[in-house]
Amino acid sequence: MINIREVIRRLIKYLVLVLVTAFAAYSVPQKKLEMMEVAWIAIISGIMFSILDITTPSIKIHVQKNENKN
Repeated sequence: MINIREVIRRLIKYLVLVLVTAFAAYSVPQKKLEMMEVAWIAIISGIMFSILDITTPSIKIHVQKNENKN
């Protein structure tokens, strides 16, 4: 079953990444890129991030508390 909240969360996460990448690609270089080049860079970064997000497992950190303190 598809979890709609998870789908929306991931779409928002990818959209934010694409927008940040597009902003960086547009504003950082001394010689300004064309808008189509900026769009391609942003789209490719979003695709790569989504592939990494799907293929790599989530990392859970488990902290064990020691209640027997001396």
